[in-house]
Amino acid sequence: MLKQRVLTALVLAPVVLAAIFYLPTAWLSLLLAGVMVVGVRELALLAGATSSSAQAAVMAVTATGITLVAVFPQWQNTALWIAIVSWLLCFAWLIMPHHGQALAGRWRVIKVLLAIIMTVPAWVAIQNLHQLHPGWLISLLFLVWAADVGAYAAGKTLGRHKLAPSVSPGKTWEGLVGGVITALALMLCAAHWTGFWHQPLWFLPAAVVLITLISVVGDLTVSLLKRHAGSKDTGALLPGHGGLMDRIDSLCAAAPFFFFFLEWWRHYW
Repeated sequence: MLKQRVLTALVLAPVVLAAIFYLPTAWLSLLLAGVMVVGVRELALLAGATSSSAQAAVMAVTATGITLVAVFPQWQNTALWIAIVSWLLCFAWLIMPHHGQALAGRWRVIKVLLAIIMTVPAWVAIQNLHQLHPGWLISLLFLVWAADVGAYAAGKTLGRHKLAPSVSPGKTWEGLVGGVITALALMLCAAHWTGFWHQPLWFLPAAVVLITLISVVGDLTVSLLKRHAGSKDTGALLPGHGGLMDRIDSLCAAAPFFFFFLEWWRHYW
């Protein structure tokens, strides 16, 4: 399983990076829209939309949402703020006693809406980052990947205390700290090499830590949806990795916050 997972990652990572560097934003946005529509189907299934017609309806609504924010860019800020508020509410959901188990068999519409909120604003943030400069999107990916790798390594070697045993038994507090430190170290090195130091000293570390923590919220939220649905993965699209959302859940959560901090920095410093 681990070999298959590593092999899939080694194949996909260069393809993703090549697409970011060489595709125009319009083409990348179209490709990304397809990714989000496939991803929202996986989430809709976890939310209880088991029939093909219900899944098709969720996919159609997501595609329509992406089309609307593309045609009417003045709506994009609203979509991003909805995502930011929603992810903060997901954090509150995760720390609730029993993690809101009342939602396990009810409120399917709420969970379907959450699936759409996970994907449409992420599309907005990612395509805007690419439009500004492909390097910003690469920075986001490296931040999320570094946090994931650091958390895995620290959790495997040092993990003792479970982070959320009823949601994702494999995650530990040591892994969380390792992920934050790895992401922070990578971004600080990148900032030094690129001269990204002409802003208050606190800004970059604070932004990286918050974005990393939000990426964990994204991962745990999808894990909770999987637990409610009694599923180990969101799907079987990627060998060794599970479904598409198993790999981009952290990215979907982190992207709106990353873009928010980037716009804040560009306007005020």
